[in-house]
Amino acid sequence: MNIFPRFQPALLFGAALVFSPVLAAQADPSFTTVVLSRKLLPVQNAKIRMGSFGAPTINTRGAIAFYGTGYGSGIGTKNNTFIARIQGTRGRLIVQEGQATFPYGVYNSGPPAVPWSGAYFTKFGPSPQINDKMQVSWRGEVIQFYTGTNPTTFGGQNTRLNVSQKNGSQSTYSLYPDGGATPNTDFSNRGTLSVVAKDLSNQPDKPETVFRQSASNFFGLVAIGETAIGLPLDSNYRTFGDPCLDDKNFVYFAADVENTDNRFDGIWYGKNGDPLPLVVKGQVVPGGNRTVTTFSAFSSPPVPSPSGKYMGFAASTSAGTKNGVWVVDVASKAVTTVATTSSKVLGYNGTLSNFQPPAVNNLGEVVFGIQISTTVINSNDFRRVDALFYASKPGASLSKIVAVGDTFEINGENTKVIDIRFSPNGGLSDVGKIAFTASFDNRTSGIFIAKP
Repeated sequence: MNIFPRFQPALLFGAALVFSPVLAAQADPSFTTVVLSRKLLPVQNAKIRMGSFGAPTINTRGAIAFYGTGYGSGIGTKNNTFIARIQGTRGRLIVQEGQATFPYGVYNSGPPAVPWSGAYFTKFGPSPQINDKMQVSWRGEVIQFYTGTNPTTFGGQNTRLNVSQKNGSQSTYSLYPDGGATPNTDFSNRGTLSVVAKDLSNQPDKPETVFRQSASNFFGLVAIGETAIGLPLDSNYRTFGDPCLDDKNFVYFAADVENTDNRFDGIWYGKNGDPLPLVVKGQVVPGGNRTVTTFSAFSSPPVPSPSGKYMGFAASTSAGTKNGVWVVDVASKAVTTVATTSSKVLGYNGTLSNFQPPAVNNLGEVVFGIQISTTVINSNDFRRVDALFYASKPGASLSKIVAVGDTFEINGENTKVIDIRFSPNGGLSDVGKIAFTASFDNRTSGIFIAKP
């Protein structure tokens, strides 16, 4: 008789759940249930009956930040969206759909200048960030409105912490343009943001730029058209992927260069001055045998450890497509293989393929997911995976955390995992705890913490 892992929803906050392993040779992780759908989330400032969840993030104190939907006291109608934080048995509602915020800029620059009358949140990104100071940041959509005479009708604009907007009369220099790839919510323990800005008005003097922000000041790190160091001199930046930030305020990003195949050709990082290359197209992949294999394209985002000691990335090589995960030591630039399509995983009999960006912490622990096209609902979302795997350090043996098809017991009922969501940018803490969302075939879903 098979003995399945058990999630005990009666122990919703903070109790480690113990289960018997499916394979005697496998050191299974322990799981903690944070919250389940259709259960009350007893946050301090509201009582929310949970609906669905985005990919959670976790800090070293074990606190979770997540996007969710739900209804109840203090949040309003059913399926209202919100961002919340939980630590142990205590939670807090951070922001919710319809909540007022401060408008940015002016409705009419004048003279005289006419300010916006107000603004409110309408949507949120899937993975808010939480740092060790318990600060939470998120990506959202804000609607700004004017209630005076001749109001202008306009659409909402993706924004971050109220730093950009779009209205019907003009297109401002926007950090998160509608319809484009939006950066991850990401900030360090110093409260610094990293963003990609794009010019909505297509003015040649305002190219796409990678920024970092401290307080209200933006520093332009690099822009389209500038020379990409580490590649031939005639290679200039063409477009940027999502940037990530370490606690020393270094920004890490993948970029495409001119005259290529529209894939990311390298990963760079920087704080002031020209960004430096960490790994680029054509660089030899470590561990090759008789045939020399080189990197050919990189996934986005590249994710650093909080201290900036390591940086993890997924890439394709001259031997295949999107077929591995690696970690680079930022100081020495040494690259170590974490997994490839030929890697074996304890407790998993499937084939490794379609690797997603990995998470790496300051200890060198690595967690990564893979996508299988036949089961993944939206393969364009790197947070949505079919299986999660763990390595205690780059180059160490791999073990499975959770995979689609695994059977668990919830409330005395055996149910199978049908969907997993994991954020490489914040889903692994510096004490080795892994936060993820799982959905089951009995229409239950929840947020869980795994400890290998």
